[in-house]
Amino acid sequence: MFTYTLNVAMASPNLSIEGELLAALEQATEVANGSISAQRRHLRWQLGDVAADKKSVSVLLSAPDAVSSPTRALSSLSRALLAAAPQLLAGNTPGNRVFYAEVVDEQRSGKAALTDGEAARLAIEVFFEQDGLSPANKRLAKQAAEKIKEALLEYVNGKVE
Repeated sequence: MFTYTLNVAMASPNLSIEGELLAALEQATEVANGSISAQRRHLRWQLGDVAADKKSVSVLLSAPDAVSSPTRALSSLSRALLAAAPQLLAGNTPGNRVFYAEVVDEQRSGKAALTDGEAARLAIEVFFEQDGLSPANKRLAKQAAEKIKEALLEYVNGKVE
């Protein structure tokens, strides 16, 4: 299981995360958790603590597999908030953005096994899709790529023809 902690601020500095907006965020979180995408990918959003200045809130995203861009996954929460509180957000989406977000923590509690499909998808990610990865995950992907190459060489050199 992967858990990401995001620090999420409203894109508009005019908005404070309290009262009606906080209630709308809570409602949007429920809607986002019930979305087809979240259910298909087994994503779970959870609101954390609101900062003392009421300008940001911590948001937890948990998923059984790594999420390549947790801040982009926040778009489901943005859409749900736009639907839940259009009157609050009217004129408060500079550049058509609802949130500014950054990942402040990533935690992983290991996975016991991979299906063949998951292994193939991860191998492709490790070798060809490192652009969206954080620097730490890029290093991890490069290490995994080397181990995969070693395992494949062992297979090729051990094949009986």
